[in-house]
Amino acid sequence: MVKRKLIALLLSLSLCLSVFAPCVMAEEAVEYATREYIISEFVKSVGRSNLDESAAVLEMFTDSDKISDQYKEDVSRAVVGGIVKGYQDRTIRPSEKVSRLEAMVMLARCVPELEAEGEVIEFTDVPEWAKENIDYLSQAGLVKGYGDGTMGADDFITTEQVGLLVQRSDEALRTVAAGESFYGYVNEKLFRNASLENPTYIDPIHGAIVTHSDCWSHFDDVYNKIVTEETEILEKIVNGEVEYEKGSPEQRVHDMLECIDSTVAVNESDKKNVADMRNAILNAKNAEEFLKVTADIYKLAGINIAFDIDTDLDKETGITYPTFSIAGVGHGGIMAYRDKTDTKEYKDIYEELIALYLEEIGAEFTEKEIKDAIKLQVESSKDIDHFSEICAYLAFAQMFELIDEETLAAEIKAMAKKNPEHFDAKTGDYIGPFHMIESKDREDADATYKGFDVCDELTDYGFTNLEKIIVPTGKIAQAEKNLICDENLPALKINALLKLNENLGVSITKKEESLSNILGMFPFMLCLTNSAQEIRDGITSEEKENTSDEEAFAENAGVEFDEGILSAVNLNHLNQLLPNDVGLVYTKYYYDDEISYKVVEMIMNIGDAYLERFQNNTWMAEETKANAIKKLENMLAIVGYPDNYTFPEITPISEGGSLFSNTLSIKRHAVSELIRQNEDKGFIRTNMFMPPDEVNACYIPELNIMNIPAGILNPPFYDKNASYAANLGSIGMIIAHEIGHAFDKTGAMYDENGCLKNWWTEKDAAEFEKIQEEFVEYYNQFEVVDGVVQDANVTITENMADIAAMQIIMDIIGDDKQAQKECLEAYAHMWAQLGTVSYLTDRTLLSDVHASHVVRVNAVVATLDQFYEIYGIEEGDAMYIAPENRLKLW
Repeated sequence: MVKRKLIALLLSLSLCLSVFAPCVMAEEAVEYATREYIISEFVKSVGRSNLDESAAVLEMFTDSDKISDQYKEDVSRAVVGGIVKGYQDRTIRPSEKVSRLEAMVMLARCVPELEAEGEVIEFTDVPEWAKENIDYLSQAGLVKGYGDGTMGADDFITTEQVGLLVQRSDEALRTVAAGESFYGYVNEKLFRNASLENPTYIDPIHGAIVTHSDCWSHFDDVYNKIVTEETEILEKIVNGEVEYEKGSPEQRVHDMLECIDSTVAVNESDKKNVADMRNAILNAKNAEEFLKVTADIYKLAGINIAFDIDTDLDKETGITYPTFSIAGVGHGGIMAYRDKTDTKEYKDIYEELIALYLEEIGAEFTEKEIKDAIKLQVESSKDIDHFSEICAYLAFAQMFELIDEETLAAEIKAMAKKNPEHFDAKTGDYIGPFHMIESKDREDADATYKGFDVCDELTDYGFTNLEKIIVPTGKIAQAEKNLICDENLPALKINALLKLNENLGVSITKKEESLSNILGMFPFMLCLTNSAQEIRDGITSEEKENTSDEEAFAENAGVEFDEGILSAVNLNHLNQLLPNDVGLVYTKYYYDDEISYKVVEMIMNIGDAYLERFQNNTWMAEETKANAIKKLENMLAIVGYPDNYTFPEITPISEGGSLFSNTLSIKRHAVSELIRQNEDKGFIRTNMFMPPDEVNACYIPELNIMNIPAGILNPPFYDKNASYAANLGSIGMIIAHEIGHAFDKTGAMYDENGCLKNWWTEKDAAEFEKIQEEFVEYYNQFEVVDGVVQDANVTITENMADIAAMQIIMDIIGDDKQAQKECLEAYAHMWAQLGTVSYLTDRTLLSDVHASHVVRVNAVVATLDQFYEIYGIEEGDAMYIAPENRLKLW
């Protein structure tokens, strides 16, 4: 997620009109530059951040309304900066052609501090009013004319000639050499033009805004572009400007938006539905009836009040099976993990909250029954990764100085001591609770619990393919084994009501909604406060708070509150409920399917290059090579968006639909998707595990697949107008990087089918470890900012994927130096990022598995012999790495 004084411009140029031959072609074959275009190009060369902007200044021109929208900001900056002054009749004439003389005068005004030491050329066609400016440029060696004493002053300047001027001005404005920081060398102009709030100093080497809190990256730009485009098309959909059929993505997002925006989220039928579900839970006379109610609610609402049902991959076969465990409910489990919560005061608050909520929905339970329900919560949540969850909360608290680093370390140490089963006994590494599940056949799965049959329950829910079931094992199974019984019925009912509340998404009364919100926020309060009293104060303030959810969301999102149907909170809610539909609307109107075909072709070329690398590898055994090739050949890539979506039915308000009823429809559909994954063993491999408008990409080792959604196939990551080499340097690098993960330390644990099976020989694994150590040592010499080095032991896997990817891309490009240059600069351009020093060195970012952007650019290109040849990098340059130390992988 990236965000000077003006120095002598064009000092090193030998340009200008000396390279412009007199125009002899027919006028219609030449593209002449307009004034607004020239102004914008000059402003971008100087840098928007170096020039102030004022929209009001354009009002002095009578024809300011003729300035194209895309150029208005730049024209404003040029006027404020004195680059453009307009004409005596108070016009600026934005769309007119411009003479070379006038363009040169504007250029001279851009560079008032240029050191001019050469000899002045006396041009015969330069008028007196422009002589000072042209003398200034000619003395600097920038203007030499046609050699006949003229400079072609009255000839119109072409866009090609403006491009030459800008190209050379960009070069002269550089303060970073390729040998100092390739990242800064490529991106310096970009940094000067990033949209930021008043930065006072930019460090172009590291991409750091030294004294301001703003930040920027291409990822931000593309994300914002997609949001803007989606909002535009959604506005047309809700205004009836787009025709669509029933069952289309447009219909679903339109009707869902109306339901979200409606003041009636729950109609009378919905209220009865909720009341019936709650009464069914309360009226269950024994555990057997409770399980029957569980099945009925699961079918009706897609919510399981007693069990956590999902699908997962069997580690041995790579086949999808249902997962089944007692439902993790409430926050008893998270309290049990954290020593600080072992105080009566914290537990009392939690019990009081539950009691208040139960009272509000008309459910009567004793204090003991509530305590028993919390005990069940603890036992049933042992397969939930509360440890990582709490660590994330505490790290967040430390980042905002709510707790100090010593307290954070002590809390984590205490939790680790209290929960040793989640840590490797030899290494001490956290392994989480996920090792505590396993695939079992029907008979063994049924034996996991007493009082009911797992297979019978799953059959009642609609699952039919139950060859194996993934259930808890070890301590988790022992803890859950006897929970479903008549003795625990009151506690089961309480937790079922809480589970129903967690998943309904709406409340019947305002007070119920408030209590539900507080219950949902309890883990945050628990981890981000220093005392139980702070939680009490937070609850009190929540109850008194009058600000609407919409206003609160808008404030947190940093956007202006809008009560309209396309408000920030409505769109956020829509994306949570129908992410794939919103993504498909985006791809239909803003994505070119031809891009998918181009990217697939690129993937095939990258795959071929990996294949050749493996075949020619000198340190891998033939057995390991064969396994790597099998894995490569069995890999799938889902690009753009998949074609196997199914969708929930969304009913419009006019036909009795509501936010509540349609939310339940979405949940029922999610259950049908689980069943589909269980029945169709190949379906899950053709899934995209993120919405198609996501600006991201990933490799999933358990499935041996890649996801490349349409969202990331926007410039600069993929540009259909860019060269193939440039696209290889951007999206090609991302793809090759993701493929590389199939063959790293983690990828070695999974075979071509995604089964948990190490396919390396011991000798090759040892050799890989040795190479990995070299990578760690290499990366530890690259700084995020001066004096700050990211721990390469943390980023090593991503680092190796980067370097492997660049090797592959260079193999595809071959010996074409121009293509190599385009590729390398596109790669550096893609990762451009600006942020404050404190942002770039934030503890959270430094602990990320990905290296900082400046490191992942400079460290990668410095391993390439081609980099040294193209840019003339020599020993003594900061970027120089001795040939024997330039890393190679495959």
